[in-house]
Amino acid sequence: ARSARARGRGPRGAGAGGARAPRGTPAARVSAPITRAALLAGGIAAAAGALAGCGAQGVRLAPSPPGDLGDAAIGRVLAGAALLLGDFYARAAVVPGFAPDQAARLQAAEADERAHHAALAAAFGPGVPLRLRFSFPSGTFATPDRATATGVALQRSATGSFLGAVSELGSPGLGTLAARIAANGAQHLQMLMFLGSPVPGSSASIPDVLTSREAARAVAPYLA
Repeated sequence: ARSARARGRGPRGAGAGGARAPRGTPAARVSAPITRAALLAGGIAAAAGALAGCGAQGVRLAPSPPGDLGDAAIGRVLAGAALLLGDFYARAAVVPGFAPDQAARLQAAEADERAHHAALAAAFGPGVPLRLRFSFPSGTFATPDRATATGVALQRSATGSFLGAVSELGSPGLGTLAARIAANGAQHLQMLMFLGSPVPGSSASIPDVLTSREAARAVAPYLA
C-alpha cells in the first residue's frame, strides 16, 4: 500500500508514520457519536460475514478463514485505535503543567495519529470509522503525570494492536502499513515515558502483541 510515506522528525520521536492529513480534515476530528456496540458490531461481527473487496488504490482485502477476523474488520479496529490516540494527544497537549516543548511533542503525536487514520482509511476503504466520540476516566487530564500514565497504557495497547495486525492481515501491503504505524507508535511510547514520572512496567524489550479482538476490547471502554 502506497498510502503512507514514512517521514522522520528527528530525535523527538514523533515522526509521521503515514500520509499526513490536513489539520481540518473531517476524518481527523472526533465529533460524531458512535456507540461501543456499534464499533464492535461494525468491526468484529461484520468480519464474521467475510467482508471482502477492494480498498483504495486497489488493495485487495483478504477474506477471513472461519473464526478469524477479516481485513475489513481489522481495519476498523485499527482506525478506532488511531482515533482514540488522536483524541488523547489533543487533550493531553493542553494539560496545565506541561512545558511548551512537551506540549509541542504531544501535538506532533496528535498529527501523526491523524496521518495514521488517513492512511488506514485510504487503504481499507469504506467502512472505516471516520469519527468516534471518546470519554476518559475522571481526572485523566488533571496533571501531566496522570495524563502520561494513561497515555502510556493507551499507546502500549495500540502499538501491540498494530504489531498483531501485521501477521493477522491477509494482504501483505496492509501488513506493511500496520508495521510502519507500529514503529511510529513505539516512538510515541518512548516520548511519553520521558514526559512524566516513571510508569512501572512501561518499558519492555519485546513489546506485547494484541490480537484484533483484544485490540477492540482495549478501545471499547473509551467509547462515549
